[in-house]
Amino acid sequence: MLEQTFEELKSPSFDTVEENSNKLVVNYYSDREMPLEFFVVGLFEGIFEHFDQKCNVEIIETLGQAKATFQIHY
Repeated sequence: MLEQTFEELKSPSFDTVEENSNKLVVNYYSDREMPLEFFVVGLFEGIFEHFDQKCNVEIIETLGQAKATFQIHY
């Protein structure tokens, strides 16, 4: 829906690589020209904080500006 309003919008996407009782590994994909890995770390931390949960977010891999992999321990 946002893409209909903002025609130039380049939305990122996420997919879950691994999930267990205390860890989540997530891939982040973006077509943006600048890397936003640290923004995404804050986004994950904010989501956990919103639900009164603690987490440790770590960037475990970056492939240029197109992809980053995050490991979240909770």
